[in-house]
Amino acid sequence: MTFAVQPAYWSNFDQHACWWATSLNHAQRIAEFWGEECMIWRVPASGRAMRWMRAGGTVDQVDQIADLVLGA
Repeated sequence: MTFAVQPAYWSNFDQHACWWATSLNHAQRIAEFWGEECMIWRVPASGRAMRWMRAGGTVDQVDQIADLVLGA
């Protein structure tokens, strides 16, 4: 499973403009580096990318857990 990070205000996944991550932890670190609210996308080997969780900016751990449980 692969993850991708892009600004949260982008409404659609853009595989050419995102930053790719090898793990969820790696994706969270990329989002923190950007310093703005980002969307982490889960990208399966085959199939469509899906919004996974928000990170970075003013997003706290409660928001991240809610995204994982309730959907981003």
